[in-house]
Amino acid sequence: MTLPPTYLEILERLVAHARVSSDVLTDFNVGSVTRSLLEAAAVGLDEVWMGAAQAVNDAIPEAVFQSFGFERQAAVYASGLLTFILSAPRLDDLLIPAGTTVRQLGGTVTYLTVLDGTLAAGQTRVAILARAEVAGAAANTNADTLTVITAPGVATATLAATNLAPITNGSDPETDAQRRLRFAEWVSTLARGTVAAYRYCAMQAAVVVDAAILEQVRYVALVERPGLVDLYVHNGVGATSDALLAVVASLIEGDDTNPGYRAAGSQVLYHAAADVPLTVTAQVTLQPGYTLSTVRTGITSVLTTLIANATTAIAVPDIINACYTVAGVLDLALLAPTLRTTYTPAERPILGTLTLTAVA
Repeated sequence: MTLPPTYLEILERLVAHARVSSDVLTDFNVGSVTRSLLEAAAVGLDEVWMGAAQAVNDAIPEAVFQSFGFERQAAVYASGLLTFILSAPRLDDLLIPAGTTVRQLGGTVTYLTVLDGTLAAGQTRVAILARAEVAGAAANTNADTLTVITAPGVATATLAATNLAPITNGSDPETDAQRRLRFAEWVSTLARGTVAAYRYCAMQAAVVVDAAILEQVRYVALVERPGLVDLYVHNGVGATSDALLAVVASLIEGDDTNPGYRAAGSQVLYHAAADVPLTVTAQVTLQPGYTLSTVRTGITSVLTTLIANATTAIAVPDIINACYTVAGVLDLALLAPTLRTTYTPAERPILGTLTLTAVA
């Protein structure tokens, strides 16, 4: 697209036109009446041209997206498991109904359960799927932060709640840059039957219950063989379910309403990537005013993020550097692992046992 003329270019054209069009107007020096009038006109034309150019620039990608029916992705509700804990077992069942609300202590973020849960007689804990009350990344939260039960009839002195793991899957509406990047990835899948197409399609898979993402694909790896593709997926948490694999398979294989992505004559085998626990043991010197429990929560969060972003290996310096970003860590000695940990396409790391010892 041709760029619109600048203010100076517009003014030069106006001055040149006035010079050749009139024998009366002769003073075009800066500060003259004639030049001042032409400068005012140039400013107005510059605003018109720039506004029109910006509108066209914005309209072109939007028109392309609309032509392909490529809608912007909406905000996603953060969701995860809330663990309800009784201080002592009961003689009867305790129902924790869907819609039970739990919020952060001293915070405004509130989650609500999307499924009924039952603490059977004799049991002291149950994990229930919950989602944020409001969609968006602002509802993402660290481990052990959702602890205040606010539902009448459920909150009792003997019942507590917490999220044992960080919840980080909430996201804001897709930005223009993210939409363009996803569109470029989508265009590469139009040929279908390609590795890029399989990867893009698998990354769209999720198991959704009542607007809450129960599980979604966070990792995809493909291993090609003649006429066969082994496709590995992982949910980023662990214990990737058969239900998620089924969603991936249905998207790629297609049905009456979806042509699918698998090429004729080829076969795709669907696998859950194996969980490989990363055991971390460290000695921590705490800064004054911090407790080991608080630091443990922070280290759990940063290690969860580190593992989620890992590709084929996790290096020891990366673990140490992540731990040092946690408030309250004055010094740290990493005892395990001691070597770089590598993973095959069929494997995916998850956070295993975290053992922290406070030293003076």
